[in-house]
Amino acid sequence: CDVASHRADKAEAALRNALMINAHLDKHSATLQGELEEEARTRNALRWNAEAAAGLLRGQVFDLQSELEDVVGNVEQQQTAQESLTRTHLAHIQTCQKRAHALEEDREALREQLVALQVALQ
Repeated sequence: CDVASHRADKAEAALRNALMINAHLDKHSATLQGELEEEARTRNALRWNAEAAAGLLRGQVFDLQSELEDVVGNVEQQQTAQESLTRTHLAHIQTCQKRAHALEEDREALREQLVALQVALQ
């Protein structure tokens, strides 16, 4: 009877030990589960923040592209206007050069006429 009683005590102690280990594992499992859920919430929050930041960046890139296109358009317009103005100035310079040449020829002709008149008057 003592052997049976001793075995029953050992079995009861083993059962209590197993229950205590099981309770400890349940507590540890619950802690790990909580940590995993918190990590999942953190990952989701980070993902949402990253998606929001990416959306903002896409918007900013689009705005910058639009501004850049406007600037390029303005530069092209200014360049076209400058080229037109340069052509106009060059044409005006050529006209003035032709006039100056014509005036020089007229002056030379008048000088020859003056010399001829002076000779005729002598």
